[in-house]
Amino acid sequence: MTRTPGVVASLYVSTSFATRPMKLTCLLVLVLSLVVQPISDAKKLVQEPEEEAKEDEKTEETKTSEPDEDEAATEKMPCSVQRCGTGWAPKLDHHKLKGSSSKECCRKTCALYECPDGYKPNDKYHLNIVEANDSSHACCDMLCSAYTCNAGFLVRGERRDMLAESHDFCCDISCASFPCTGTWNKKKNPHLRIGHEVAECCDPSCEMWNCTGTWERKEEVLHKSGTSDEECCWQDCSKIETCPADHVNRTKANKTDGACCLPKCSLHNCSATFIKPLLLDEATDAFIATNDDAIGNSDEACCLETCKRHTCEGAWAHNPRSDDKAIVLDKPNGSANPFCCNPRCSLHVCNVSAGWSKDKTKDELEKEDDPSCCQKNCRLVPCAAGKALNILAADLVGKAMTETACCETQKCADFRVGKEPVSDCTKITGGDKCLQSYEMKTSGTARKLTACGFKIVNGESLGCVAKEVMQDGCGGRPPVTAAK
Repeated sequence: MTRTPGVVASLYVSTSFATRPMKLTCLLVLVLSLVVQPISDAKKLVQEPEEEAKEDEKTEETKTSEPDEDEAATEKMPCSVQRCGTGWAPKLDHHKLKGSSSKECCRKTCALYECPDGYKPNDKYHLNIVEANDSSHACCDMLCSAYTCNAGFLVRGERRDMLAESHDFCCDISCASFPCTGTWNKKKNPHLRIGHEVAECCDPSCEMWNCTGTWERKEEVLHKSGTSDEECCWQDCSKIETCPADHVNRTKANKTDGACCLPKCSLHNCSATFIKPLLLDEATDAFIATNDDAIGNSDEACCLETCKRHTCEGAWAHNPRSDDKAIVLDKPNGSANPFCCNPRCSLHVCNVSAGWSKDKTKDELEKEDDPSCCQKNCRLVPCAAGKALNILAADLVGKAMTETACCETQKCADFRVGKEPVSDCTKITGGDKCLQSYEMKTSGTARKLTACGFKIVNGESLGCVAKEVMQDGCGGRPPVTAAK
């Protein structure tokens, strides 16, 4: 064993130690124990932090390999440790639940409840729980407007917005059970009226009314309710000497209407979408209403509808310049579109023979002329001298509309006159049709027209065939019409 300097020095402290071997041995053991023990303790102190560090590393590895319970709890924690939001209270079994929101852990209180019509909120109920079946009573005070009165009773109008204390407070008896006797009749809808007296529940009948002036008693209405000459009486118009201005005196009034002096249309002002029928007075060079002397006092009797009342439909567009004009129909029981509205191009018929064909891209334009609504066709393409329009390409439009596509030699054009193209002369069955048709064949770049005619053998016709009469160099590739 290696000795330290301190140990060597201790051996020579006294010469008496050399003469006493046993004692020296004991002293050595004691000294060595004092030196070795601190070294062992120091080594132990070094080892313990190393072991703790290893334990920490192991813990860190465990943390990375297994999810943190606290982190998982942020998603679903026990509801017992959660705080409910404002207006919420813990559910009865919240200690058994897990959740991360008030909706999962708590119940709504009346503080979050909105009272319906007929109910009034009360702060005293804010801590009550909202019930699924009837929260109106748990959270609100009922008003008389929501109170259900007994049969024959109605809610008092002046108490509709007051708290419903009782039936007597909210309700009063209706006129339905009140007896109107003698010359009194029940008012309309007595079950919707509150009343305890004749004046509240009954109307006087015409039997109680005294006719005035030229008005006479009308026997057939005496049992009906009425409080005027017009309701209860009738007039003999012959007793009316004069009527007010702009009124017409009837010779004898019908007993059911009782009117002798009826207003003229001159007194009526037409509404915004109506107009008086007007006529130009040449003497004054002004328009005058033609029906001012007619009897009436309404738009329907005295006025005409204007185009403001008309809805343009289909291919017709609104025309603001016609709004103030009286509606005119294109025929009896017809449409006002042609008079009140602007036509769109979809209604326009293009003049094909003049060189204009349909162009659907312009259908929505509010126009009605060829240049605005149509597109040019081959008829407007100028053909050079010695050439003429290929009638089968006459309706061709667009970029393909060139002289080559639209024109052909004059001979070809003359050949087509009075004839129709067919795919095969032999398919023609009609006799007259054969002489009015021709075939168009293409060989390479050349195009030939061959007239159809009858094949005669020994004086007998064997059907329609292509004859030898041909015209070469005819232009265009128009569609061939199948034989009929």
